[in-house]
Amino acid sequence: MSQKNNVYVAPFFCYLYIMKLNPKYKLKDVAGEKMVVVQNAQGLDLSRVIVLNSTAEMLWNALERKDFTLETVAGLLMEKYGLKKEKALSDAKSWIDSLHKAGLIEM
Repeated sequence: MSQKNNVYVAPFFCYLYIMKLNPKYKLKDVAGEKMVVVQNAQGLDLSRVIVLNSTAEMLWNALERKDFTLETVAGLLMEKYGLKKEKALSDAKSWIDSLHKAGLIEM
């Protein structure tokens, strides 16, 4: 891990790996908000939640329980929003970085 101007920067090498969303986290609708929460044997752990915007929610739903790469995420963004590849790759990196920092991605 490295930091640049106090902002987390995922190591470049993580983009080369096949990733998947951490299966202990589930997307739930909590009080009208889409949140990723830990689901364990006792139920939902609401002590740590991550609120998703509509794009992050779309990506989560499309990739849950699947292996994916940076290119997979970028492809979904290009298909859904008509982005050019360069912009889609940039946005995909940002999404992966955010989820990696929060511990939501396994490699």
